[in-house]
Amino acid sequence: MTAGGKEGGMGGGEHNFSWFSWLSDVGMEHYADIFEKNMLGEQDVVHMNHDLLKSMGIDVAKERIKVLDRQTKHLQEKTKRRNSMLKKVVKKIQEHQQVSIVRRLQRSGVDECKLLEWAKANWLLCDRSRLVEEGHLRPTAPRQGTSILTDDDRTESGQEVLRVTKDILWAVLYGTEKTNVHLNRVARELLCLTVPSYKAYAFNFFQAVTELGASGTWRDPDNISNDENASNILLQVEFGETESNLIGDVIMVCTHLINLLEVNEQVLYARCISVEQSTLFTHLYFQRS
Repeated sequence: MTAGGKEGGMGGGEHNFSWFSWLSDVGMEHYADIFEKNMLGEQDVVHMNHDLLKSMGIDVAKERIKVLDRQTKHLQEKTKRRNSMLKKVVKKIQEHQQVSIVRRLQRSGVDECKLLEWAKANWLLCDRSRLVEEGHLRPTAPRQGTSILTDDDRTESGQEVLRVTKDILWAVLYGTEKTNVHLNRVARELLCLTVPSYKAYAFNFFQAVTELGASGTWRDPDNISNDENASNILLQVEFGETESNLIGDVIMVCTHLINLLEVNEQVLYARCISVEQSTLFTHLYFQRS
């Protein structure tokens, strides 16, 4: 056994990687020299198959299977580490977005009068052609039902409309007196929002949300974006509604605008349903008598 096999090996300088240790996990450490002599490194694990291992001199099929089992475990561990790192990055982005939203709301404040004024003005923008005409969305933006829209597809004014829309949506879902959001909430409702999995990051600014995996089918009359058992995420947020039901209307305006300016689905399905009882609703019926 070479010293290299035991103490770190070759393969382009990967840190703390040893074929001897790696193969020991499945009792195949006696083949460490073969991997060293073939100048393989950790980055080559993904390319392993029966033909490659056989060409290196591992003739017994059972032993090749053991090495390939180790390959599967290695790739699963690598994916898990990568996902863990990604979640940390996403969490930091979410925290930054939420802090920025709260700061803006604390400066500007939100009440029912402001919400009603905003909803009336922005409902008129809930049309793609209107957004293009008013210079918020570039004419070259991808067609609805295709890829998610990016900063390059929006103008500066479009970026501002999207930012304010997300601030408003956060305010009606999570805002309290502490964040300078003054709404008399008298009932509990549940927002249910279905988003394609790969576009769900558009709602990373949500503070508290239940995420459920779901598949869906969409038959596009224009044959632009047919989906068959597409991977979706169902986002659920419980919120307090006002007596006028204004918050539900505002949520619909926000959802339309976020879809038109970012998510870019032909139909972004959202609905609000009444919540009869919830652990988030602390006023019990028998206490009202």
